[in-house]
Amino acid sequence: MNAVHRAPCAALVASAVLGALLTGCSTKEEPEHQGVALEPDFPSYDTSGLVGDADAIVTGTVTASEAAVLTPDQGGESAEANPLMGLSEEERRHAMEEGGVPATAFTLAVDTVAKGDIAPGDDVVVIQTGGVVDGVTHEAAGVVLMSAGTEYLIFAGEGPGGTFHVLGGPAGLYQGTADSFEQVSPEAAPFDEIPAADVETLADGP
Repeated sequence: MNAVHRAPCAALVASAVLGALLTGCSTKEEPEHQGVALEPDFPSYDTSGLVGDADAIVTGTVTASEAAVLTPDQGGESAEANPLMGLSEEERRHAMEEGGVPATAFTLAVDTVAKGDIAPGDDVVVIQTGGVVDGVTHEAAGVVLMSAGTEYLIFAGEGPGGTFHVLGGPAGLYQGTADSFEQVSPEAAPFDEIPAADVETLADGP
């Protein structure tokens, strides 16, 4: 019995909203499959937009992960609200037949909070598009999935179920180094590098 995190998507204007319901489903061992490529159409951000749209800005360390499924609201206006956006007709059909778009739900142990109704020491669930479901690897273009034991700075949107997602796909994700947080996707990230000492004041404005 494997747990699969199912996260329904809802339409939005300023920021994407993802809800999550944890359900169980029975699976069986599958032979190794060739990976599946996904092409989600994430919004782009500049620095002020990323900070302004974030419901939460936190640092923390990934402690666990599990398979997840994003169930789309097809009226959503972004890939975060509607993960079918940007997919081919074949990919859309396959995703709906399978009940949604494969994703991964990560548990993040929060260290620092710059914005949001979260406290240091809290555990939050952050969902990213892509991952392994039923033995099949689904790779979302541009998305760098987080790794267990690694520290990140995340600009996140919040869903009604209390889960979070990274704004702009990879745009809002930065990996920790000795004294700073560096972009994981140079093509999408509006910040090159954020000193760790500046994190708590990110939402303060100029």
